[in-house]
Amino acid sequence: MASDGAHHQDQAHGSMRLLAAGFNAHRQLLPREGDVKSFQAVLETPPDNNVRILFAGWSSTVIVSEKTLFSLGHEQLEPSMNDRNKRLRSGFGDHEGMLGCLDDDGHLHLVCHKADSEKGPELVSQSDDDSPLLGNVCYSSSGRVALSFKQAPNSNLCHVAEFACLEIFQRWFADPSSLSNYPQCHYMLPGRPKQLLASTGTFILLMENGEVFTWGDGRYQSLGRPVTGDGAVSADKPGALEALGGLQITKVATGGWMNAALSKDGALYVWGTTSPEAAGGIECLGASDSGEVSLVEIPDSNGEPLDVLDVALGDNHIAVGVEGGRLFMVGDNQNGQLGLDEKDFIADWREWQ
Repeated sequence: MASDGAHHQDQAHGSMRLLAAGFNAHRQLLPREGDVKSFQAVLETPPDNNVRILFAGWSSTVIVSEKTLFSLGHEQLEPSMNDRNKRLRSGFGDHEGMLGCLDDDGHLHLVCHKADSEKGPELVSQSDDDSPLLGNVCYSSSGRVALSFKQAPNSNLCHVAEFACLEIFQRWFADPSSLSNYPQCHYMLPGRPKQLLASTGTFILLMENGEVFTWGDGRYQSLGRPVTGDGAVSADKPGALEALGGLQITKVATGGWMNAALSKDGALYVWGTTSPEAAGGIECLGASDSGEVSLVEIPDSNGEPLDVLDVALGDNHIAVGVEGGRLFMVGDNQNGQLGLDEKDFIADWREWQ
């Protein structure tokens, strides 16, 4: 989900439609003036085309299929063919657009601007035979970079490196043996990483065994765990969320100062808060203690909680998909990013029809 927009994939009439709503000042959703106040189709493709959103940011959207890549909005990437048929993933960027991504082989690709070329920026592989292989990479709004290394199939030790800025990360990747380029932080954690995400000031790491770690800026309850007291891990180091211990977490999501975790049995947990400048507060973010998370319950017509199947977060809004193909929204709607042509802020869950 973009910081001020939302995307939704809908399959109907034998095709897949990509729908979008929200902030559209840079035409990153639709090629027209003004915000998109209700979900509109960005494109429609055959269901087997495997179209995905590689990056969705404040000013740009990058869409990729098995063989092609193209962008909408401020950053006009050159449309390209993925000649080696490698699946691109882990897109990262800032307000200007996408900065780079990985492929499934662990190779790094960066967006390159050629001053002597009449073409737009291009996605170029930075990896050679001696380059480190990366499992995940993410870029926080504060400018910090975190990555995990691609692990051998039998390895159960996760290595995470953290860099103060993108420039230092790029220097390290070009010459990882140089002491002057060494990561600012290096962590070793038991397990195999499944997701590594960044938000405004924090990082969140999900292991394949369902364990969740957070670290970074500890303000606004954004870490979901205590950072002081007996046995607590300080905010600047990865610490496990004991509140989620024993739960089989299958997905995490983050946006602004909010985070979410989805369990295998369809339970959704959230923690953090909306940003200080937000127009209101989200009711389900009710935990006031930094060591707590909140269980989200969206009731059906009989008052029974619906199973949550998917979740996405923006800066101050949340979208969840539940059983039966239904979609619920909450939070900031000033730019129409909830797809609900209603008031500017919705504090409690509202279903999209």
